[in-house]
Amino acid sequence: MYIDEDTTFDDLCDEIESYGKEKCMDLGFSSTVKVFKKLNDADGKTFSDFILMCIASDGYLTIEEYYYSKPLLSILLAKRNVSFDDASNVIRIITRTDNGKEIKENVMKRIRDLLSRVDKETKEDMLMSGLLATACDGKLSESERQFIMSLFGKN
Repeated sequence: MYIDEDTTFDDLCDEIESYGKEKCMDLGFSSTVKVFKKLNDADGKTFSDFILMCIASDGYLTIEEYYYSKPLLSILLAKRNVSFDDASNVIRIITRTDNGKEIKENVMKRIRDLLSRVDKETKEDMLMSGLLATACDGKLSESERQFIMSLFGKN
């Protein structure tokens, strides 16, 4: 998808929701790989955290989000076989504990720093990756939209 000057954030979200689960998964994986190829290891870690924060932003983990994020969670937890319960616990910690608030603030700071250093195309790819990751369950909740918009400032 090409993002032009006239595309509003809500229009973009609505279009992505119309894709359906399977297309969001396919496009999301492609977009995520494209971004990873442009980043060094440290920035790749920040991008991984960004995807996980997007998925966690509504406080719940769906089975589709679990499958989407499982490779990233395996790296984060240094665990080959991450269960749905393991993944749900990570989401719970991030969204419902004081320590999670600190984690979220730190990650948001690193994401903003990364966004300030990458070119427009990479920013758009990151935006699409975050939106597609959160839409892989068929919908973009208001809290998911707000979280992503807070980082990218789309109109």
